Amino acid sequence: MLYSKNEDAEPLLIVDQASTPRRLFVVRYYIGGGGEFSRPLYKKELTGYDCEIGLLYPTQTTRLDTLQDLVESQTYGSSETILSRIVIRDASTGENLTLKAVISDALIEKLVGLYEFAW
Repeated sequence: MLYSKNEDAEPLLIVDQASTPRRLFVVRYYIGGGGEFSRPLYKKELTGYDCEIGLLYPTQTTRLDTLQDLVESQTYGSSETILSRIVIRDASTGENLTLKAVISDALIEKLVGLYEFAW
């Protein structure tokens, strides 16, 4: 389950493509709650998954000081990035959920590079 409806903030997905993503990251925490003007905080709340090879990129809390700036600049300052909402199915409840999404293959490549460096 990605989040509870009682929580203040919804998760943000970072995916390489909208239809059938191969790799995705989930951001679970927002500065300022879950409103439209809230700011995602990436450094300690970013977890990724590679759907094709079943590899989990666990939350990293060390050696990723550049992560916040990287994700923000790619999300809001790149013409290759699409900000959208996508529908996913929550396997635990069977409900469809509409979540905010950052769609950017270039950002995913950089995130995977950072995670490999951190390991």
